[in-house]
Amino acid sequence: MSRFSDYLTFVALVETGSMTEAARKLHRSVSAISKQLAKLEERLSVQLIIRSTQSLSVTGPGEKFYLSCKEILAAVDRAEQSLTDELSVPSGRVTLSIPEVLLRTGFMDLLGAFIRAYPLITLDLKISNTYVDIIDEKVDFAFRMGELSDSRLTAITLMSSEPIFCAAPDYIRHRGKPTTYAELVTEHRLILPSYLNLSDQVRRFFSHTDKLPFSIENAHCSNSEAALYESVLRGLGISVMLDFSVSEDIKKGRLIKLLPETSFPPLKLSLLYKNSDFLPEKVRVFKGFVSTCFAQYVNELKRSD
Repeated sequence: MSRFSDYLTFVALVETGSMTEAARKLHRSVSAISKQLAKLEERLSVQLIIRSTQSLSVTGPGEKFYLSCKEILAAVDRAEQSLTDELSVPSGRVTLSIPEVLLRTGFMDLLGAFIRAYPLITLDLKISNTYVDIIDEKVDFAFRMGELSDSRLTAITLMSSEPIFCAAPDYIRHRGKPTTYAELVTEHRLILPSYLNLSDQVRRFFSHTDKLPFSIENAHCSNSEAALYESVLRGLGISVMLDFSVSEDIKKGRLIKLLPETSFPPLKLSLLYKNSDFLPEKVRVFKGFVSTCFAQYVNELKRSD
């Protein structure tokens, strides 16, 4: 038996948890599966699976080896898929993880243009404000704000955005316009995202002190960016928003930018995808399209400013 066959057999055993089920899945006999596992363990000089009359359990070394085998098999699948895709029109499903903030921008027009250019590709849009492990969740691309911390992923920087404080005109008329940060946090009600580490995020705006000058417990919170936007628009308080997401509201007077004389550290919007030598054609064309067209979108935003 080849090593590739050994890996297929071992992965089937781990995932089914049964000699019988693994044999059925691979269309082989139970004795053949058992012998192949024994030879694999003998060659590696390590026990991978503990057998009992009722079930199978994977050892610690077996768990690590299982993950490596999965990666090897996935790499072969990607290589074959990439070769096949090169001979055909890009097609299939591309899964995207998208933060809510992008839904209120020209980003959706960008996706529309992509589908018109590649009509045989379908999109699976997963909307999430929190971290998603795109490898475990089988997501092709994630659009995320902030720094990349996973070495298994590649990041393409699409744009930078500045967090800004803003409020609705009605709120300012009733509560007044804060002129300092101290006034902002002592005399006004903040609206903050609960899906972020709030202390760390807000402390960025008060880097001169180790202790926050207010309690986050006094702020309104939401796990939805759309709810945050509607809350500030309806006058519930003052919120921290990304400048590109509220630029039209500020231009049309629906929101007012507060403390404009101070610039906050910008956040990068990046396109994340898994490192791989073999990208399926549907993934390759999406990466290329977004990298090129998002730059055009950013330039249009700057010109409109």
